[in-house]
Amino acid sequence: MEPMPHVSLTTLFLRFLTIGAISFGGGIVAYLRHMLVEQTKWMTEDEFLGSLEISQTMPGLNAVNMSVLVGSRLRGPLGSTVAALGMILPGAIFVLGIGIAALHAARHFPIAHAAVLGIAAGATGLIGATT
Repeated sequence: MEPMPHVSLTTLFLRFLTIGAISFGGGIVAYLRHMLVEQTKWMTEDEFLGSLEISQTMPGLNAVNMSVLVGSRLRGPLGSTVAALGMILPGAIFVLGIGIAALHAARHFPIAHAAVLGIAAGATGLIGATT
């Protein structure tokens, strides 16, 4: 195993933020492999495949699990947190924006407004239960 390169938390966050933003909708494993193995050389091909296998056995999204594993490997628990936030943030901002837009669009229609509020409450409950 090669020695771990020193990676700043900012670099770690920005790399995973970029992957989270450009892979919204699919193809994330290919983007992760390209970034981790080819671009940054933070991992070898075998290390990447091993980490991918582990991330697939863990509950949750494979990409987020992979960001936690890589962040931990490079910078410990803080690195895990920073990498996961970078991976999650683009999708979370997008979904939040769509939710706010839907709530705003439905404000003049009481039934639609109540439905959107109900969906938001249900989604919050599901996320809380999952957490």
